[in-house]
Amino acid sequence: MYCLPLRSIAWNSNLMAGTAILDPVDEGPTLDTAEGKSRRSLVSEDTKELPNWISLPPDFIHVKEKFKKKLHRFSQNHHLPLIHQKDQQKGKERGTHSAFSRPFRNHGFVPSATYMRTYRKCDAVHIKEMGSIHKGMSHECYHSKTGRVYNVAQHAADMLQTNKGKILAKRISECIEQIQPSKSPDSFLQHMKEDDQEKKEAKEKDVWFKPALHFVRTNRERPELLEPPPMNS
Repeated sequence: MYCLPLRSIAWNSNLMAGTAILDPVDEGPTLDTAEGKSRRSLVSEDTKELPNWISLPPDFIHVKEKFKKKLHRFSQNHHLPLIHQKDQQKGKERGTHSAFSRPFRNHGFVPSATYMRTYRKCDAVHIKEMGSIHKGMSHECYHSKTGRVYNVAQHAADMLQTNKGKILAKRISECIEQIQPSKSPDSFLQHMKEDDQEKKEAKEKDVWFKPALHFVRTNRERPELLEPPPMNS
């Protein structure tokens, strides 16, 4: 059970759409809601026994068990002492409820194009974990990263990838459901295609954009070699 000061609790719309106050006429606390109703069953007037390390001022009241989750969240935000606290999970898929989630109405469905793609060596692939397929899933740190394929297996592809902020290249294996072709080299390939087209048109028109080979005249002056002066020791 958790106890909080009554004057410091502001109930939000999710809890009861009202603010808890003390009624000066009556001894018990009341709750003014939007409907104008007084609900005394939400707050108990009696205070039960608590551990010795918790001191209760006179303006503290005891909250019922059904608000335990709300108070637990409130105590975490305001760094209040907790009686029950679970340890943080340490699995490789911890905290990935949103990262590995699928789009709306696509849960569990794997498009057929995923298995029809062709991967070759030196291809750039983008790692995007699919939450509905747990087989062949790598750690969360590799999610949303781009790697280079160095080996292609029957149902997976091996790629070179950096681990977090380290420059050391790691060789990992990903199933084809967890990777997608990267679009990063598309702009470079498009630029190369346009450059080749411009070179072809310039050659047909006999127009040279770059200077051709020619002699450089010095007007009978000897060239001078520029080098840094020696360091005085």
